[in-house]
Amino acid sequence: WPTATNNLQLAGNKLKKANTHFLKAGLHASRLKEMTPGARRVHARDIMDILTDPQLTFLSEPKLPEVCVTDFLDKSAAISELLFRLESELAKAKARSDGDALVNTAQRAIDQGSKDQRVGLFASANKNFASAEQLIEQAQASFDSIKMSMPEIEMRWAEACNQENVCPMLTREKQMELEQALRAREKPDLWEPRNWNVSHGMDL
Repeated sequence: WPTATNNLQLAGNKLKKANTHFLKAGLHASRLKEMTPGARRVHARDIMDILTDPQLTFLSEPKLPEVCVTDFLDKSAAISELLFRLESELAKAKARSDGDALVNTAQRAIDQGSKDQRVGLFASANKNFASAEQLIEQAQASFDSIKMSMPEIEMRWAEACNQENVCPMLTREKQMELEQALRAREKPDLWEPRNWNVSHGMDL
């Protein structure tokens, strides 16, 4: 679990760096909303070189709904979802790590209790066994917590999904608007349907 936790933390650092680079490149909601619709279309052509991909040439259509261009450019929504999912995974990894550590300590207490019992130190043996029992109960509680909801994370996620001025493509309204626009142009497979739900990133 220490290795898993370390890898998750490394992933978090990379996501934060990626977000910074996307922001500098203008591929972030906070930068895109400063641009005019025309500027966003030019940005899409310049940054993504959409004209070289036959599947993406529709992004240069003059009457294309703005939501398509915005979603194509905006990377902050996907980064935000990954950061929330990463946070929940880190919490679960910590719970598993804590549970394993408690189990190991309980095992040592049982081993010591068995040794005490063999040499007639019954009071010490009972103390070690009682300690082991408590540790096992704590470990079970730690493992059980992995399957529980995370109200604090879920509350912040819900807030993020309702801040249209901060990250519009996280909102259900924009997601529905995007889906309708793509289906109307027979392009529903360009982006997979997004289930912006923090529980999707939790091992329930």
